[in-house]
Amino acid sequence: ANANKKASEILEDARRDAKLENQKQRAQFEAEITDMVLSAASKISATAHTVQTDRELYDRFIEEASNKNE
Repeated sequence: ANANKKASEILEDARRDAKLENQKQRAQFEAEITDMVLSAASKISATAHTVQTDRELYDRFIEEASNKNE
């Protein structure tokens, strides 16, 4: 009975730790996306707007986002 209780406590601790780690990673990911969006927005506001420049900025943003997730 004591071993089962100890095993349950270990599992609960592991679940809690995994949940906290997931939340930390999610917060870090959200912060990185926010930084990328702000960077892209500042680049957009600093350049003349044409369809071509907007597409290039969009493509660069997607490429940078993809590279950060690899």
